[in-house]
Amino acid sequence: MIGFCTRLTCLCFAIILSIGAAPHARAQRPGVKEFYQDFRGKKPLSDDWTLVGSDSDKEGITPENTGLRVQIQKTRKSFQPVGVRLAHPWSGDFEMIARYEIVALEKPPPDAFAVGVAINLLVKNDAKQFAKLGRFLRNNGEHAFLVECLLKEPPRPTQHAFLPAAANTGRLRLVREGAQLRYQAADGDEAFEEIYRGEYTDADLEIVRFAANNNNGAGAVDVRLLEVCIRTLSAAPVAPDAGDGRGPIAAKQAEPQPSRLWLVVASVIGFSILLLFLIAIGAMIFLKRRAEPTKKNAKVA
Repeated sequence: MIGFCTRLTCLCFAIILSIGAAPHARAQRPGVKEFYQDFRGKKPLSDDWTLVGSDSDKEGITPENTGLRVQIQKTRKSFQPVGVRLAHPWSGDFEMIARYEIVALEKPPPDAFAVGVAINLLVKNDAKQFAKLGRFLRNNGEHAFLVECLLKEPPRPTQHAFLPAAANTGRLRLVREGAQLRYQAADGDEAFEEIYRGEYTDADLEIVRFAANNNNGAGAVDVRLLEVCIRTLSAAPVAPDAGDGRGPIAAKQAEPQPSRLWLVVASVIGFSILLLFLIAIGAMIFLKRRAEPTKKNAKVA
């Protein structure tokens, strides 16, 4: 009887462990690529992200509790963005979302380029095939979201699109499906609005970047990078307004959560095991006590 109870107990505990492990195994989603970085709270960069800019540019990058602050002086003469980039190439369909805060932008002169913060993609580090989506101050004094796309293989004119912007905070979003690229932006905590959709490329991307730029000394730039995420589009359906200001952007909101049902099931099984064990012990004690008078009577006889 004791041997049977022991075997039953071991079997039930094995069932509990397998049930408890199942939700976590489902949540791992094998093959999914996702690289998320939260810059707030002075969090260090993970191995998936690295700083971009010259050594002198990087002196203007300061981790703060409110985000990664990037300050570019007006006197800086370079078209090189300053911020962060993915530390390795990217391939396939994806969704990229970045959240920013504008501290201050200096209006560029009439013959200069816009200044601000953007996410951009490059097939190679030669600016011949790039896509850009950013929040900028233009030389006419207009604050706007700017789309720029250049594809020289095959040859195609540079594409531009604008959308007025008013808030100092917002989100930028690029979604690539095949060779199609969607450019979306959200002003403040508003929903995403699509600015432009068009052909880009399905080639591997050498550079994926989230950075500020004053475009060769057009004006001073002072922004904070708050968070950025890039993930495979097949990982989960694209949320209608991922990163809505109420929590982490993109995949962090879409992450599947383990079901609580297994806790209920495990509790029921555990209680059943305990009940069976107590019944078995009680039965053994009862049978043992019942057999004792019989043994005594047999000795007397």
